[in-house]
Amino acid sequence: MILIGVFIIINTISKPRYFWEHRKAVALRQWLGDRNATIIYLVLGGALLVVGVLLGVLATLNILAL
Repeated sequence: MILIGVFIIINTISKPRYFWEHRKAVALRQWLGDRNATIIYLVLGGALLVVGVLLGVLATLNILAL
């Protein structure tokens, strides 16, 4: 999850063609606009990053058996 979150954040900021012009990204951008789509992707990436870190910490502390 951490890597996926980082991937989404980096690609949202840098906006490479393979990511930003993907048909689903284009549909979201057309529906919400570039600014709002960027916010959505950054929030999604951040959420995945935070959840991944928390799961890693919990697993390390043996609070959550994975």
